[in-house]
Amino acid sequence: SSPQSGGAGIQYVYSSWSDSGAQSHTIVNTPYVATTYTANFTTQYRLTTIASPTTGGTVTPDCPEPGCWYNSNSPVTLTATANTGYTFSSWSDGGAQTHSVIMPSAAVTYTADFTACQLTNYYKDNDGDGYGNPNDSIQACTQPVDRVPNNTDCDDTNPAISPGASEICDGLDNNCNTFIDEALPSQTIYCGVGECVRTGSRTCTGGTWVDSCTPGAPIQETCDNKDNDCDGQT
Repeated sequence: SSPQSGGAGIQYVYSSWSDSGAQSHTIVNTPYVATTYTANFTTQYRLTTIASPTTGGTVTPDCPEPGCWYNSNSPVTLTATANTGYTFSSWSDGGAQTHSVIMPSAAVTYTADFTACQLTNYYKDNDGDGYGNPNDSIQACTQPVDRVPNNTDCDDTNPAISPGASEICDGLDNNCNTFIDEALPSQTIYCGVGECVRTGSRTCTGGTWVDSCTPGAPIQETCDNKDNDCDGQT
């Protein structure tokens, strides 16, 4: 029969018959001929994996008591995955969160330790401007890549738009204060030539800077060292 106990943490599993027959098969005994049939067994050892505390996470392979059985020198990949509210601390053998071990010729136990942590909301930062999308959040113990602890971005597809941006004349709410193109003062401009020079203004209108300036009307040129007719000559 198989498996058979070999003592604490050891078992023997059927491998083969010397006549290559199945684990259970019928033989024909040849008269007057001594014949030996040998059943071969493979020695296996018990591997036990434990998550500590059990609420802290899961381990792979999942081999709680009474454990799983492996051949000696078999490679085994150990992986610890923390549950929400916990972080992975260490394996009892000092290995990384995911690492490979070689099954020894003895029963062995590996324990993954987890530590409870304070959960924080982290928000997706798709445009990398340091401000998060309020509609895309997860809870985690440590800050994940591409996520931030604030949710104040009003456009997470444009790195030029965030609460830290300066408002510019483009028809957009650049600084996420719900206003568009606000607090952009008019600029003084000049137009015309010579005595026709006048002052005007440049204002942000509809997302575009619009100039408003009307030059003066030229007059008959006179001998006064001025460009009266506004042709660029005095």
